[in-house]
Amino acid sequence: ASDVYKRQDAQIRFSALKKITVAKTNQYYKDIDGVLYTKDGEALIYCPICNTGDEDGEIHIPDGVKYISSKAFAHNTGIKKLYLPDSLKLIFESAFSGMDELQFVDFGKGIRHIGSENSPGVFRFCHKLKEVIIQEQVKSIGPNAFYNCSSLQQVKLPEGLEYISKYAFYGTGIKTIHLPVTLYEIGAVSYTHLRAHETCADL
Repeated sequence: ASDVYKRQDAQIRFSALKKITVAKTNQYYKDIDGVLYTKDGEALIYCPICNTGDEDGEIHIPDGVKYISSKAFAHNTGIKKLYLPDSLKLIFESAFSGMDELQFVDFGKGIRHIGSENSPGVFRFCHKLKEVIIQEQVKSIGPNAFYNCSSLQQVKLPEGLEYISKYAFYGTGIKTIHLPVTLYEIGAVSYTHLRAHETCADL
């Protein structure tokens, strides 16, 4: 993927920004509902910090998006529910980290890896996140994926999941967890310090 998908601190942050508009004649970027995308619509580059999605606080990322840039939604203050498209292939580092109001995520039927060794912490520090829907095509959950999502008390891991990386659920509120038959590897302390300490033995 192009470096445009990997940009991190180079992204300009505006603490009160709600909407981005792009000139129709711009050859490289476009906007959809105030969010910045590449012109071909394959990459979501940046969602303004104060963007709230629709009137219910929901955002449905359009089908056709394949990549979500590093820190694209980081520290957003208004979005409560997030729906990812079936076309999604890759989520870069900390894409959704520290979202203040995020409570629900539907990963859709496309994404196979929720973060990776090179793209850790995709949802870390989303303290109000309570529910995630992970479909059966997901094969792995990357490092620090849900690190310190302290309101996350239950998660259903689908059959087909093969690998959970280190610290994936560290600091969550999960009390019990069912591991699918397809799971063959769990990274170090993936579930250590779950709030109630009611995990499967030796996890």
